[in-house]
Amino acid sequence: MQARFLRRLIFLVAAATLCLACGGDARTSPLSGVSRIDRYDGSPPLGDMVWSPDGTRLAVNTQRPMRSHPQDKIFILDVATGDLRLLLESNGIRDVEDWSPRGDEIAFSASLDLQGIWVVKVDGSGEPRFVDDGFVAAWSPSGDEMAILGATRDPETDQWVPSIWILDLATGDRRLVLNQDKSDGCSGLAWSPDGTRLALVFSRTTGDTSHESDIFILNLTTGRLNRLTDGGYNLSPAWSPDGTLVAYDSFDAKGSHLMIARVGGECTVEAISHISSNPAWSPDGRQIAFALRDGIYVMDIATVLGEDFLETGPVCPQE
Repeated sequence: MQARFLRRLIFLVAAATLCLACGGDARTSPLSGVSRIDRYDGSPPLGDMVWSPDGTRLAVNTQRPMRSHPQDKIFILDVATGDLRLLLESNGIRDVEDWSPRGDEIAFSASLDLQGIWVVKVDGSGEPRFVDDGFVAAWSPSGDEMAILGATRDPETDQWVPSIWILDLATGDRRLVLNQDKSDGCSGLAWSPDGTRLALVFSRTTGDTSHESDIFILNLTTGRLNRLTDGGYNLSPAWSPDGTLVAYDSFDAKGSHLMIARVGGECTVEAISHISSNPAWSPDGRQIAFALRDGIYVMDIATVLGEDFLETGPVCPQE
């Protein structure tokens, strides 16, 4: 929970330092290859977002600072037209978590009276359905399971520790895949396209007021946990559709940077400086969407990083 609060605080500071679409309904930005795709009025700020499996829509939620007014909303954005459709308004919506691989439901996390992970029909029919306890969730590529990040009680220390379990959506059975008692908190959870790995974020306190967070890759077959980033404040991992790359936010004193790394962590490239927040990789692999306070933008990867990048990804330095 601490990591989520810090993410939002840093995001608001970073977004306030830059205006990509100053004035009215401008739908372009001064940066080549980055365009605004919605006409959101910018209040309250936007939170997480996820693409529909067919790449035509984005689900995004509003985020009120400090949760002082937790009556938030989930919208469906038509990427081609920029139109926003209100899907759900409820007291306690925290974040949009994932779009089901079948395309018919959206998972979201909630606090207050709705505490836990819920799903809502994309067409707005019926009532939201409770799935399980937890703070963050990601659907498996098959759609049959959901990875959930929450907390479990360690029987040896009797302390609650950040944990990840896999929930069978048909039977309700849980399979614990990770307990992390060396972390102050967790955030971010993304399932690899091939279903074998999870990307996640662990945060830790490095001093009285200093915090760091790093992205890790969890192999679901072996249980091995590999570090993708090393130091700093890194958040919001998003897989490329081919599973070879991970985009993420990296924060420093100048703001937020959109980074793209090989899954092995051997080389990384900065795609855009000082603007990114909550990246979401399009299903066709050619775009990355991200939110700012005033709206939603997409980066055309070929324009910003070159057509070859779509084939090779970051080029590692020669030894």
